[in-house]
Amino acid sequence: MSLDRLRNKVDRIDRKLLGLLNERTRLAMEIGRIKERMNLEPYVPAREKAVLARMQNLNSGPLSDESVRAIYREIMSAALALEKQVKVACPGPENSLSFTAARARFGASVKYVACKSLAAVFAMVKSGKATYGIIPIDRTGRWKPGVELLDCFKKTALRICAETLVPVRGRKARFLVLAKSCGKATGNDRTSVFFALSKDATGRNKRQALPRNRGMSLLKIANGPRNGAKDSPVFFADFNGHPDNPAFSCMLKGLERGCSFMLALGSYPKAY
Repeated sequence: MSLDRLRNKVDRIDRKLLGLLNERTRLAMEIGRIKERMNLEPYVPAREKAVLARMQNLNSGPLSDESVRAIYREIMSAALALEKQVKVACPGPENSLSFTAARARFGASVKYVACKSLAAVFAMVKSGKATYGIIPIDRTGRWKPGVELLDCFKKTALRICAETLVPVRGRKARFLVLAKSCGKATGNDRTSVFFALSKDATGRNKRQALPRNRGMSLLKIANGPRNGAKDSPVFFADFNGHPDNPAFSCMLKGLERGCSFMLALGSYPKAY
């Protein structure tokens, strides 16, 4: 087949693709209007994850799975921007890793706002000046969970609704998405909390209160008494599971009974 005939075929396919993309977007906008009437969040990480996974499973090439995910990320970003004027608050300048993480999660069509601190990101989302925020929570680098982050969560009552990973220097930096609420269980979720264990009669921390959860990971961030723990270490913890699951909810309640302080930060679909 000649070059011109091949290009003509590509042009015809492009016309069909554009028509289908606009039809898909009109449907997404109608979904957005329904969500607005029901006072639901415009961005649903669980739905996004399901769409990306389904398209990846349907992919038979020659496009790579990564290319398919990138294409659909932008398709959904454009639809989200039309559903609602979405703004995402990010710490640092526009060339920072936080902006890279935000664009990897939300695409190029939404608006991004640079903030000078983590506290400013929380404040923007709490006030409604930003729809979502993104914060670094990299255990292996300089952005580790700390007292500043704990204070921000305590003051604003915001929740984690999603997470994203960004490859950097041979590892993956982790970022969390802030919202005013988090979603329902997907069957492959993570829950994050801050907590400090109570002490027994001998003054030792009640380590037996820690649940045996295979997905549990702990990071000590501070000592009391600023967190009401009377010198007990405060931990940032991730658990595999979602409170919508009765067994997992029971496990969290058991942990809370052994704590002098506990703050649930949100449950969200796993990014890895």
